[in-house]
Amino acid sequence: MKLGFISNAFARRPIAETARWGRDRGYDFVEVGPHAPLDELRDYLVGEPVLPVHALLYCRNIRHPDPAQRQAFRQATEARLDLARDHNIGIVSISTGIDPERSLRDNVADSAAALQDLCDLAGPEVMVAIENCPDTGNIGINPDLWAALIVAVDRPNFKLTYDPSHLVRLGLEPYAPIEEFAPHIVHAHAKDAEVLAHKLARRGFLDEGWWRYRVPGWGQVDWHRVLTHLHEIGFRGGISLEHEDPLFGGDAKGEVDSEYEAERGLHAGKSHLVPLLELLGRQDPR
Repeated sequence: MKLGFISNAFARRPIAETARWGRDRGYDFVEVGPHAPLDELRDYLVGEPVLPVHALLYCRNIRHPDPAQRQAFRQATEARLDLARDHNIGIVSISTGIDPERSLRDNVADSAAALQDLCDLAGPEVMVAIENCPDTGNIGINPDLWAALIVAVDRPNFKLTYDPSHLVRLGLEPYAPIEEFAPHIVHAHAKDAEVLAHKLARRGFLDEGWWRYRVPGWGQVDWHRVLTHLHEIGFRGGISLEHEDPLFGGDAKGEVDSEYEAERGLHAGKSHLVPLLELLGRQDPR
């Protein structure tokens, strides 16, 4: 398994500079988020990249009820699929799209149709992977809906980006789906979550402030179990460290107060993951 990071934490830093930072700190790749101007990213890719771009991330509501917004999100998604195909980037993580006036399950057929179009546009070499965040115009938030979408989309390049933090936040079991959906998981996000039980007991699920995202090792996800399950299913892809931790200056939009806080939070998460990954990857235990 390879360890990278999502570039969102450095939204104000040029991609080339962000990549140099990651290379110098031992990351295997960078996953480029929606903040990056595509012209800047393209220039980086056609030059001499100092760190590989393993995946692109663009989670927006491609079925937004406002036609102008829907068209803008759809065009931006298609542009990233084109760029990925042209530059041998194998994964683009997106959302399914949603009509917010309908239930999650009533959205399956129309979201599947939109995803079929995007999978066909991407071509066989680019995996269109839905990321299970519930806040980004997305119905693919639990294993039942993953299964329904896999059947409805019915494209070999339709895949999953697994993020355990969203499952924990929603009260779902985060470990068993790794084995169940092993053939479909092509990428993973390393983000943690913490449910603040004393606040939940007072505020309930419909209020705010009873949960928060954390960097790995600082929340409730058991990363020994996650990495063990990924290892056991033969996953040898990329895991992107994602920083949205408010105790290290981040927020749930992926924005970080300062570059110092971005570096501090990523270091905290990386320090937890690297020893586990090294042990799993070691052939000779001596």
